[in-house]
Amino acid sequence: MIKWPGFRTVPGLPVPHRTPVRGLFNVGDASCPRGFAGSMGAAHCAMLVRDDLRKAV
Repeated sequence: MIKWPGFRTVPGLPVPHRTPVRGLFNVGDASCPRGFAGSMGAAHCAMLVRDDLRKAV
């Protein structure tokens, strides 16, 4: 039986949503900001990326 982790993020070690590649972003539960986890963290990260994209246009 495969046991999947509850979350891909490690507490205290978030992956940034911005990358060195222009137009490429990390989005999901592994890149959620501090204080968020799971689907709420993924949704908040998506909103941060949306805001970055709006600023770029």
